[in-house]
Amino acid sequence: MSNDVVCKTVSIGNIRMRIFDGQVRTLTNIRHIPDLNKNLLSLGVLKALGYKFFGENGGIKVTKGSMTTLKGERTSNLCKLTGSIIIGYASAVTEEDTIRFWHMRLEHMSEQGLQALHKRSALPGITYCEFDFCKFCIMGRQRRVAFSTS
Repeated sequence: MSNDVVCKTVSIGNIRMRIFDGQVRTLTNIRHIPDLNKNLLSLGVLKALGYKFFGENGGIKVTKGSMTTLKGERTSNLCKLTGSIIIGYASAVTEEDTIRFWHMRLEHMSEQGLQALHKRSALPGITYCEFDFCKFCIMGRQRRVAFSTS
């Protein structure tokens, strides 16, 4: 910190954020530091990831290539991002996230298949094997309309 106080990172996780234009973006590898009173975003980390930032009209614009990804408004010496957090926090990964992770990692295996693996203790970090709707499974099982040869 600026006053030479060390703050410890408790954990790292992901959050989903609705940004200035209504789109939802996922910010990954977010550090949870309970000693901080405000949420901070490091411009140095963004720069290392290939983002560029520009000051404009008393605010900041963060871009990657030609796409504007984040905007912020200047308040005293800080820029406040325009948007709001929807889902997630960096303090812990939920068990539902772990189940969804295994479902996707195992090529969208069925719930029964995951339960069989769970009974064999092959899926670390979960105590049950129930998950909600997976839109990718539904989209992958849709059939295309057959076109006639004429």
